[in-house]
Amino acid sequence: AGKSAYSPRAVAEGQKLQLPLYAKGVEEALGLGRVVEGFYWHVQQAERSDFTLSRFEGGPTGAMAVAVAHASDALEGARAGRFRPQPPDGGCPSYCSGAAFCWHQSRRW
Repeated sequence: AGKSAYSPRAVAEGQKLQLPLYAKGVEEALGLGRVVEGFYWHVQQAERSDFTLSRFEGGPTGAMAVAVAHASDALEGARAGRFRPQPPDGGCPSYCSGAAFCWHQSRRW
């Protein structure tokens, strides 16, 4: 997917939530005030993402609120027994740790 997959839309749709969830955790755990910025670091390209928390509608606070809502929905679904894995729109990544037992991957063999 590359760097372009990291966007305000991806956060809004619940696809890329790691950064805003980590920001929320840091904000609450450290108690040093509000997070004012954050970005993904793309290791293979050795550069930061174009997406930043401050560019999200509502800024970092808005991104964190959206991410927490998506995470809460997922948790509620899991508690209700609705947690069947679904492959992402672009297919499963080759590095997925569940490839050895996932029925989606077995169709590729």
